[in-house]
Amino acid sequence: MYKAIIQLSRADGYSFDEFIDYWETEHAPLAAELPNLQRYAICPVADPEKAPHDGVAELVFETQEALFAALDSETFGKVQQDAAEFTETDETVFFVVEERVQVDRS
Repeated sequence: MYKAIIQLSRADGYSFDEFIDYWETEHAPLAAELPNLQRYAICPVADPEKAPHDGVAELVFETQEALFAALDSETFGKVQQDAAEFTETDETVFFVVEERVQVDRS
């Protein structure tokens, strides 16, 4: 599995609760439309006063090719545009990882 990991910080004018509400109700449905997407999780921080970012998004794909195809899609452009509405884009950290599970007790 390959993941796009995105660390997000809220835009000025958004409280933490408003940021999470927008992320869940407005942004997540857009991200859910990405081609090849297998799983999408939003991970708000537990203590926003002590964290450098307000949350992490995980976009999971079966292959690296599938991930990069999604990032090249028109839908991803719309997702990025919407992210600019509620996040501080200059503080966004984005990277791609290959998941290598060491323990899975689920």
